[in-house]
Amino acid sequence: MKANFRKIICLLVCLCFVVSFCFNSVAFAEEKGQFDKNIKVVQDDSNITKVMTEYEGDKIYATLDKKTSEITVKVVEKKKNKKGALAESVAEKETTYGVKVQDYDGDNFSAIVTDKEAKKEYKIGKSDKAKAQFVIAIPIAIGLLDALIMALLATAATVVIAGATYYVASKVVEAIRRQNQYDYYMATITKGDVYIGPAIDYWTAYDRVAIGGDIFSRDGSLAMGMASAVGAGFRGPECHGDSGYYYHYHPKYGSLSQYAHCFY
Repeated sequence: MKANFRKIICLLVCLCFVVSFCFNSVAFAEEKGQFDKNIKVVQDDSNITKVMTEYEGDKIYATLDKKTSEITVKVVEKKKNKKGALAESVAEKETTYGVKVQDYDGDNFSAIVTDKEAKKEYKIGKSDKAKAQFVIAIPIAIGLLDALIMALLATAATVVIAGATYYVASKVVEAIRRQNQYDYYMATITKGDVYIGPAIDYWTAYDRVAIGGDIFSRDGSLAMGMASAVGAGFRGPECHGDSGYYYHYHPKYGSLSQYAHCFY
């Protein structure tokens, strides 16, 4: 009897968890979706991507510095009277926040917002707990900042994995090939496109390829050399993907090839 009762309780708890998860996901999408159409691209070049939106008279800007991959959010608040109406005679208030994106793949998103003045951090993303904590401390509507930062990352054609920012290869590959300061970069394949991440040294690149990770090299000879160094030989060059793919080598052991890509 007790065993059956425990099973029923466990089933109910699991059911509540599933329903809560689905509801939160839908709510997050709805909250984010209502702000998407009001977001505008202010700047998008090789150095900076900036987007902005307006909400109840306030302006919110999100900026990505492509040289450092740092993201900042600036909130320009219009002073309001006690009834909530804009007070034109009162100066604007500007507050800047730092944003560290942890993960972003075009659909899922999580980040930490830092209030440098107050020396506090707030998590944003799909967590209701994080949203409640955030909206109490920072005067931005729930879902608006999520939508703004996701729009910023999408405009810049990026993905973020474990805190590292990757840019779609087509936007940065020519600059990488022209410079001679760095030979190797982290790389990843997302939705059929190659994305290029932070620069890494030879041994970091070697270790990454050795465990099956992808890299992007400044030229073909470097890519071939890395594949050969990691394996007992190499396979390639080859390009078997779509338009977002690039020529690459694979480390090879006898007749077996590793999954790692040494793009160039």
